[in-house]
Amino acid sequence: MDVFSDPLLNFWRAFGDWGLIVVILAVFLEVAAAATASVLAKLKIENLEKWESRLKRYEVIAGWILVIGLAMEYKGHKEETSILDASNMQLISETNEAETNSAASLAQAAKAEKEAAEANERAVLIESNNLVLQKELHPRIITQKQMKDFIFLTENLPKLPIRVATGMASAEAENYAWQIRNLLNAAKFPVPDSDTNQFLGIDWIANAITLPAPEHDKPLVDVQFMSGTTNNYSVLHFLREEQTNGFERFYISTNDTASVYAAIWNYFNQIGISTLPGYAPAWVLTNSCVVYINPKVQ
Repeated sequence: MDVFSDPLLNFWRAFGDWGLIVVILAVFLEVAAAATASVLAKLKIENLEKWESRLKRYEVIAGWILVIGLAMEYKGHKEETSILDASNMQLISETNEAETNSAASLAQAAKAEKEAAEANERAVLIESNNLVLQKELHPRIITQKQMKDFIFLTENLPKLPIRVATGMASAEAENYAWQIRNLLNAAKFPVPDSDTNQFLGIDWIANAITLPAPEHDKPLVDVQFMSGTTNNYSVLHFLREEQTNGFERFYISTNDTASVYAAIWNYFNQIGISTLPGYAPAWVLTNSCVVYINPKVQ
């Protein structure tokens, strides 16, 4: 509570103020009595001694009133000073305590900051270890950057349906097929109507193709890009292109399936998905496209 609103302080302050008023009243009475005695002496009135005796009594009373007033003023001032001193001591104590608490808070904050830094270091170490472990296990993944770059490269292409298929009895290949499907979905290339009932939009075709043996111990590519178009991938040489953001983009303004699919095959390789054009088996429909997920060579 504010010390200046303390009722006890206000009482003693008022007590001293009333003491001052009593002192002034007493002085006034004494002066009045003395002045009256002087006037009566000059007038030489009858019974002067009787009036002088009365005035003496008034002077004595005024004197006692003066003493009482001075005592009240002294007492009020003393108690007011005592309360203010106690309040100042309390304020100093609270200030010291606040400074101590502030120092403790700063120390606690520094400790918390150190612990947070250590936690971040542990998190970075764990993430680094996870990346190392992931690299050792070597599952194929589509990164956020690859997805962003693919969306950028294909943003102006006509959105033709693209089929994703795999027939490998491999959890890794199935997972990679699901990631490729998500990549195409993000770039707004729809699932063909014939595959809408397929689980996750992926066609599971066991033994669909016979994979060629790797040349000179070179691993297979990640995917085979099979297009059931009459033209081959050489159509890219006839398309106008631009160099942007470190990529090569082609201008295709019509739903020319051969050009669109050839461009997507090229974009796969540009974002780091190793892709080769494969032959089109009989189950690849005319003017359609299939991204077939190869097994990962261990």
